[in-house]
Amino acid sequence: MHAEQFAEPVAQVMQKPTVLAVVETRMNDLISQFSDLRSRETRNAEHAALYHLLSGGSRTRAKICLSASKSLGITESDAIALSACVELLHNASLIHDDLHDHEKFRHQTESVWKAYSPAIAICAGDLMISSAYLALASVQKAGALPVLMGATHRCVAGAIRGQCADLESYARSALSFEDYIEIVKTKSGALLALPLELPLILSGNFHALEIALEAAADFSIGYQIMDDLVDFEQDSAKNDRTSRLNLYGLLRADFGENHAREKAATLGRTFFTTSASRFKELPKNSGHYLEELALKTAAGL
Repeated sequence: MHAEQFAEPVAQVMQKPTVLAVVETRMNDLISQFSDLRSRETRNAEHAALYHLLSGGSRTRAKICLSASKSLGITESDAIALSACVELLHNASLIHDDLHDHEKFRHQTESVWKAYSPAIAICAGDLMISSAYLALASVQKAGALPVLMGATHRCVAGAIRGQCADLESYARSALSFEDYIEIVKTKSGALLALPLELPLILSGNFHALEIALEAAADFSIGYQIMDDLVDFEQDSAKNDRTSRLNLYGLLRADFGENHAREKAATLGRTFFTTSASRFKELPKNSGHYLEELALKTAAGL
């Protein structure tokens, strides 16, 4: 099950389609701000990045950021800037992941590296990362930008470190449960925490950042386990490196097919419920979106 299939949490005021539409427009504008898209040359990074955004997606991270911003009293203008930032970073990671994993399709559309080229995919992802920092430049709260940029860099650096660990794991003869947890937490947890971290920083709630990081790490592990259960047959059929980071596959060798599925589902539910309890601790109900999402997803495992 992929992020697009998550059931939407209810009663989220900032999830108005109009606000999400503004975030979507902002992302497109940031990517094309210094480009001449009227050029006859369409095989460039700008076109590829816009092509990727047009293919769709749940925009879950934008929704997390908008919801948290609403709870913390952040202006809609700044909330949109933060949300555009986190979505651009996430989508950059998807473009690069598809290239690393040789995934030919995303949302039933050819992935960027396949539709354009591997080189253009790298450039398109890089452009999105740069555009994410440009999004932060429009935050209006005086003095906040250096801290926001520092947190964003730490997030990006963490995700890159996790991706490198994932790539390095292909050379190992076996992957342990501890290795799996660390890779997923580092690779995915940072990008999931940032939609909470940025509003917490902008509202001055620095004391809650560690909680947000821990909760996001647990949620990301639960999500990956859920994804593994659905994708195992597809991953195994590839018989290549992309099938290695799959918990169900790791457990099956020790516990057998049925027991491994049960054990993986139990672990997934545990990580989701633990994350929900941590999200509940965040100030002014700012973790409600992810708390509800975690509980709903745990119930479906």
